[in-house]
Amino acid sequence: MKILFGFEDVLTLDAWLAFFESKGHEVDGAMSAEDLLGVAESFKPDLLVTTYRLKGELDGLGLFYELSANPLTSNTKLILITELANRDRARLNNKFVQSGGILGVIRPTELSFEAIEELF
Repeated sequence: MKILFGFEDVLTLDAWLAFFESKGHEVDGAMSAEDLLGVAESFKPDLLVTTYRLKGELDGLGLFYELSANPLTSNTKLILITELANRDRARLNNKFVQSGGILGVIRPTELSFEAIEELF
């Protein structure tokens, strides 16, 4: 699987890249939405794992919708990491999981390698 990661912190990004690469996945990442858009066109990821807040003009959800509109990346799935309250996150998960390509919404406090693997 080809996984694209979007985190604002380079150390966090590097840890996620290293872990999933060690599991046999092709990985790439960036720290801004604009950089992620550029990487995605050539990388053509199967999955985008990103925080809602990113550097740049777009947030993580906006980035996903940009990828969905591009024929080269329209099949990319999303796991979104955001600070929503549990009730709001559960509501979004119920709505988004049923919608096109969003596999789940995770709070940063619940984020782990295993939690991401369970969603895909």
